[in-house]
Amino acid sequence: ERACRPVELGGLGIHNLETLGRALRMRWLWLSKMDPKRPWAAFNIKVHPNVTAMFAISVSSLVGDGRSTLFWKDRWLHGKSIEDLAPALVPFVSKRACSRRTVHEAMQDLHWVSDIGGGLSVPAIVDYLKLWDALENVQLLEDQPDQHLWTPEISGSYSARSAYARFFVGSTTFEPSKRLWKSWA
Repeated sequence: ERACRPVELGGLGIHNLETLGRALRMRWLWLSKMDPKRPWAAFNIKVHPNVTAMFAISVSSLVGDGRSTLFWKDRWLHGKSIEDLAPALVPFVSKRACSRRTVHEAMQDLHWVSDIGGGLSVPAIVDYLKLWDALENVQLLEDQPDQHLWTPEISGSYSARSAYARFFVGSTTFEPSKRLWKSWA
């Protein structure tokens, strides 16, 4: 119950407006992930790196046809992203491929292999071979769209309240602040 309550700045009943703004900006990321055909979804909206990172760890994807899940960035393979599974390999992938290649495109004729460039280091080759093995049994379901789940909520749908609270996971509260707030001083 305590983790679900809105966290307040210093426990004094004042919300942290900067963090609240970040939680609300995260909604743009969620909406563009859920419905990429919206007119504004193609705009390159600048989002703070902390918001992008929090969004990345808060959304999990269940791959159906693979058309709305990003191959390199989204958490879709065994609940992890390719960045998590093959960290030494990802630096050899172009930024364009990382931000645009869908699972559907990547799995067609092994196009994900062509995203990798440069002379690979030994750890990158090891990650490449591990990734090859992990992708061997992946089957796409053409008649089923991908599902994206907001993991902090049981319903799987985004809420600004849970996004705001997620920024404060692991923080501590100052319990005597309740008495300070009510004092006459």
